[in-house]
Amino acid sequence: MNVNDFMAKHGITEADLERMAAPYEDGSIELEPDGKVFIGSHLDTVGTRRATVVNDEKDI
Repeated sequence: MNVNDFMAKHGITEADLERMAAPYEDGSIELEPDGKVFIGSHLDTVGTRRATVVNDEKDI
């Protein structure tokens, strides 16, 4: 599903998307009082490491 399909499925217009993005883009978003912003992978934050798994095409 591409972005346009997702937006159509959920009834989101371009204007809605612009309105929702504005606080992030202009820096006016307000976090919860104890909110923290983590930079990087969420896996690093919780202490989990990434793993790459390779499966044969016939098994998928």
